[in-house]
Amino acid sequence: RQRKVAKRLRRQDLVPDLLLSSPWLRAWQTSGVTADVVGCDPPVACAALALPPALAAFATAIGPTTGDRLVALVGHEPWLGELASLLLVGEDTLQIDFAKSAVLGLRTARIAPGAAMLEFFWRPKRG
Repeated sequence: RQRKVAKRLRRQDLVPDLLLSSPWLRAWQTSGVTADVVGCDPPVACAALALPPALAAFATAIGPTTGDRLVALVGHEPWLGELASLLLVGEDTLQIDFAKSAVLGLRTARIAPGAAMLEFFWRPKRG
């Protein structure tokens, strides 16, 4: 499943500048497959993706950002969906069906509520 998702990213030339992953085993495996297939740098373990969303902790983990930096996230529900909602709309109101093997890509100049732009959200096809 993950190889199919990653191949779709590669075909669309959606190669992340930074691939962050929860350190939990399944997410780490998913991010490793993504990096191999897409051809980006190896994933970076991000403990902030394995906890309830906290923008300050995430900002520390991601480091300085620029609008030209594409950051891909691999993690777990409900936390990753909640974090994405905070980054995209500024509050935890956006419902994201973050299935296993999904990869979310954001562009942002800073880590703040509502400051990110959704670049891609690829998930396995159902069925």
